[in-house]
Amino acid sequence: MKMTHIFTPQLFDYASILPFSAELEKMRDASELTLDFSRTEFASPVAILTLGCNLKSLMEFRKSSALVTHVTGISEDIPAHSYLGHLGFFDFIDVPFGKAIGEATGNDRYIPITKLSYSDLMLEVSPPYKLLRHVIMEEAEKLATVLSPKESDEASTVTLAYALREIIRNVFEHSKAREAYLCGQRWSGGRVEIAIIDQGIGIFDSLKNVFGFKKPADALELAIEPAISRTTGPKGDKNEHGNSGYGLYVLSRLGLEYGKFLLGSGEGCLRMDKNGTTIDDFSYQGTVVGLRLYSHPENFGADLDAILQGGEMEAYMEGRKVKPSSGTKEIPLSKRK
Repeated sequence: MKMTHIFTPQLFDYASILPFSAELEKMRDASELTLDFSRTEFASPVAILTLGCNLKSLMEFRKSSALVTHVTGISEDIPAHSYLGHLGFFDFIDVPFGKAIGEATGNDRYIPITKLSYSDLMLEVSPPYKLLRHVIMEEAEKLATVLSPKESDEASTVTLAYALREIIRNVFEHSKAREAYLCGQRWSGGRVEIAIIDQGIGIFDSLKNVFGFKKPADALELAIEPAISRTTGPKGDKNEHGNSGYGLYVLSRLGLEYGKFLLGSGEGCLRMDKNGTTIDDFSYQGTVVGLRLYSHPENFGADLDAILQGGEMEAYMEGRKVKPSSGTKEIPLSKRK
């Protein structure tokens, strides 16, 4: 029996997501497979969740198909392995090493892999009859505070809280998923990365019946335009959450101006930064959203106003007369009525 040996990437980062995902897909049916982590020296949240879900899917498929899988090269003495174990990564892919998901509490530099449940959020909605977006806002504010150093200014925390709120809302208001996994990391120098992943219906299935396109890449390009959601098109669904379709647009603008933005779903993965926008082949049932910020707006409220005003004008020029909702305009950490 011939054994197939795969080394996990040295860097679990944006650049390794697509090639390693493709390699895993090719080896999915190998009669005997060894996954070797010995070369992995660094990991960031977007890759941790994306490659984690792909590895989890691979392991489950191979187990159900009675295919032999070995996992080697994991060591407490390798800092990246210890870090991944502490975050709950190996538990996530069903490898007995490190902490279980939910066991690590995090600190002011990282949010471990955290399971977010729709049912848990809804417990906070009724009673006392809060809006779901306000419950999500409160959760986002808590998570942003974890990632913000004590010496940071309020603008950093507000930017993170807004981004976290929008990526969480995107899951529970659009994907039809009932759970998602979130992860975050802050490095020295102020660089921050947050990511969320779900196994919902995906961007293409969410929008195809509303806007009538046929290619997954078209769905990704449209999803980051202003006034785009499954509730805003000519055949839109009932708007239960007051969506206006500006959430991913704002996140993509923040990534473009201050770092990187990633949106992966179905057969495509869109990546955006100051060097431009690319869409590459991908394979994932649900949706992953990632945002890396190297810096942040000095005045987030002013930046948000400018982004939304520009987006509203862009949408109007395309015939979409939908204004940003009050929820999209709401600034985190401000007093709510």
